Amino acid sequence: NSTADSDLSMTLWVLPDEPAEVRLVRVRNRTSADAVFRIVAYLQMVLGETAQDTRGLIRSEYDAEHQILFFTNPSNQFHRGWAFVCMGVPLEAYATSRRRFLGGGNRDFTCPFMVEHGTPDPSVPEDDCAAAALAGTFAVPAGQEACVVIIIGQAQTREEAVRIAATYRDASAARASFDAAQAWWADLLSAVQVRTNNPGFDRLVNHWLPYQVYTAHLWGRVGPSQRSGGYGYRDQLQAALPLIYINPEIARSQILLHARQQFYGSGDVLQWWHQ
Repeated sequence: NSTADSDLSMTLWVLPDEPAEVRLVRVRNRTSADAVFRIVAYLQMVLGETAQDTRGLIRSEYDAEHQILFFTNPSNQFHRGWAFVCMGVPLEAYATSRRRFLGGGNRDFTCPFMVEHGTPDPSVPEDDCAAAALAGTFAVPAGQEACVVIIIGQAQTREEAVRIAATYRDASAARASFDAAQAWWADLLSAVQVRTNNPGFDRLVNHWLPYQVYTAHLWGRVGPSQRSGGYGYRDQLQAALPLIYINPEIARSQILLHARQQFYGSGDVLQWWHQ
């Protein structure tokens, strides 16, 4: 996005070797005077199948030493761990509920109190809708550019989360991880390449469809009937079929995973399951 005073862009990616997503916000000051910008990050925390299921069940903590917001849902039977959110600028304010972020009155996501004032609304009580809201400011010299990193993840331990945050909240480290993620995907999607007289078809077959198989079907398991990432005996097996040619190691591991869900004697299998 561009205005008369600034250019703004955000690039986001998932680290291929860490349980976190990195967002890099770039701001260019187009004026002839130094400027100070406020950045406010907001995310609703679910930590379960649906937001309604986990309202009131999510615990939040603020680590002042490392300036990280932590969230956990002890009642989640499928996945445990510490969700965390942090930014690469000094944190000036934070909120852990949606109501405090939005504020009282008729405010909604078009005019949140915390975005306007830089602090949560102290006049309203917290609600049971867990959220991560963080605010900070940063300076951008005249005619120059600055970057702010936002990190979102879920680690098995708080120590692991602190390590990830310390590594990637630096803008130069974040940029390097973006280059590494691009190289990782380029290598993963390079096993089979189709060339025709239709560039759109080539893009679909060479990149988009394999990417969807990996991220949506095998790793994310985000189909309409796969709430909370359940495995479907038929669904993930048929999704793995194209990988026999482009990634036989992953195809083999998927076949073995499903074979372990078959009952001895009867031959029946689990239709759906969680690990």
